[in-house]
Amino acid sequence: MDIKEYISSGILEGYTLGILSDQEMKEVECMSHIYPEIEAELRSIQKRYEEIALENALDVPEDMESRILAEINTTKQEAPVLKLNTATTQRKESNLNLYKTLGYAASIIILAGLGVGLFLKNKNLQENYESQIIGYQKDKSKFEADKLALKNELSELQNKQNLQADRIAFLSDSSTKKIILAGTNGHENTSSIVYWNANSKKVFLQTDKLPEPSPDLQFQLWALVEGKPVDLGVFDVGQDSLELKEMISITKAEAFAITLETKGGNASPNLEQIFVLGKI
Repeated sequence: MDIKEYISSGILEGYTLGILSDQEMKEVECMSHIYPEIEAELRSIQKRYEEIALENALDVPEDMESRILAEINTTKQEAPVLKLNTATTQRKESNLNLYKTLGYAASIIILAGLGVGLFLKNKNLQENYESQIIGYQKDKSKFEADKLALKNELSELQNKQNLQADRIAFLSDSSTKKIILAGTNGHENTSSIVYWNANSKKVFLQTDKLPEPSPDLQFQLWALVEGKPVDLGVFDVGQDSLELKEMISITKAEAFAITLETKGGNASPNLEQIFVLGKI
């Protein structure tokens, strides 16, 4: 947690003025107990506000007590009725009204100054909160995006691990047969390997020694069943040639062959383009 940022956010001033929600008030109290820096700053703010209040307080006149007592004593006695000079009385009343007006004006000025100060402080506090909320929302969005990306990555890794485990189990099965497909005349340097399990009917192909054909051509795997070719699917040759390719499953077969066909494959093999062949 950034203590300096928390202190400068204005939340401590809001706590001192009592304008925070109950939850925010409790939060400030909790943070002040945890972090000595926050507690010290909170005490400093409270002291500063007390000094401002004392500086703007109205002093009680020193003779106020004696005046009140004299007024009380006067009411207990029957004072003679005296005729006062009208002009003097009016002047005193005018002065009294003037003093009252000045006192009210001074009070209004002080209250207005405090009100402006509180308004600016509250505005600054609100802006800081809005800025923090926007920051939290951005951080939350980034966190959610990173979390989703990590989840997808873990899911992909788990799928690869499961696939790898299945293939290891397939290759380790005693019922899985390994058939070497050797190169035919004119393609002596080519070869492939077919792994076939008659029980699961699955067929996997390894094509690390086949040339990469032109873009308009594609290799196609065939199974010979009772002397007839059965299509087991087309495949590409490239950087993943070492990886096992799962082909179309088949129940029985006597041999396997690979031919070069037009892209997408054909319904029947081009016998002039048989690259590799292997019997079971």
